[in-house]
Amino acid sequence: MSVLGNTITASIADPVNTTGGNNEMPVRKYKDKYEIAVPAGRYDSGRIKYKRELADTEEEAYSREKELLVEIQNLQQELKKVDFSNGKKRCSKQFKEVAGKWLMIKKRDIAPRTWERYDGILKDHILPIFGKKQMSDITEDEIRDYFIMHKNSGTTLQQHHTIMRGIFGLEDIDVMRKIKRPRKNEPEIDCIKDPVELAKFVTSFKNSILYLPVYIAAVTGMRLSEIAGLRWEDVNLEKGYITVNRSLHWSKDEKTGERKWYVKSPKNKRSKRTITISKHDIVVLKEFKQKNNASNKDFVCIDSNKNPLAKDSVSGNFKARAKTRGYDICFHSLRHSHATILIQHFKKSIGAVSKRLGHAKETTTISIYTSVLPNEDGDIAITMGEIFVNV
Repeated sequence: MSVLGNTITASIADPVNTTGGNNEMPVRKYKDKYEIAVPAGRYDSGRIKYKRELADTEEEAYSREKELLVEIQNLQQELKKVDFSNGKKRCSKQFKEVAGKWLMIKKRDIAPRTWERYDGILKDHILPIFGKKQMSDITEDEIRDYFIMHKNSGTTLQQHHTIMRGIFGLEDIDVMRKIKRPRKNEPEIDCIKDPVELAKFVTSFKNSILYLPVYIAAVTGMRLSEIAGLRWEDVNLEKGYITVNRSLHWSKDEKTGERKWYVKSPKNKRSKRTITISKHDIVVLKEFKQKNNASNKDFVCIDSNKNPLAKDSVSGNFKARAKTRGYDICFHSLRHSHATILIQHFKKSIGAVSKRLGHAKETTTISIYTSVLPNEDGDIAITMGEIFVNV
């Protein structure tokens, strides 16, 4: 099939090709078989190029001829989508059309909460900019300008990048190839860092429905979703440990609009873990279990309607109550307090803290808590210097 510059000369619409070329019969007897000769464009010299095949009978030959004509026409339709000047595939679809298809595919692969986040990012940020544009008309410069214009955190922009890369990838368009994924922002550890202060803060929630989840977060460093998914069968009050087996999340039913909860496996392999608790923790937990007359299958932490905890409700209430106590922190700050106090105050190893938090790797713990790690460089210099003092 010949291409001269940007012109595709292999076209069935060519008057010569529609008749087989110079009144040639497209099917003819060849020895003991029948040859099919279907025009498939022209050579650079202008001479007609034929796609040739052999069939056992004349009937099979004519049937195959029709199939070949359809195949060549389909191929030419695909070729029309290719811009031969830069080797990029042309796509006449609007961005919002492909984005909708991508969302439907992702719905089967990711958690409902994550899907809702992606859907929100598309509707609120990406579609207003690119929605009505044709896929092939969107340039690298426009995408770079988009990331420069948006002032979201690096973590959020990483999700924007994931979405756009997936949508363009669905049409085999590599415009995102040179767009670097935004870096995560260096986390700022905003939490209570003194153990006595933390204990007083947690105790101030007594007689509140938030007390038990707040207490568990402070003494174990568990994530809120892990605490919400905790059942009494996961709490061994005899031997003193908690097993993290699941996390609990909420989503909205598309048809009814009702909120419903679902459980899923922990965030990563190391998130499924066993956390030792103290004798005092056992006393607190026993008291709540007896007070609620709970069975082993019941959730440990429940709201006023006896339902498992919902993240948005707990987070909002916690933040409001914390502010009345003079703290501008979120529920996740309790996890940070747990880790920071272990590292900074009690000098526990990164390995032990990382295992307790359920981080996928110790490097994750180090990257988050770099600012609170002890700076021992000065002590190391003195130690090394002493080696040579008496030599």
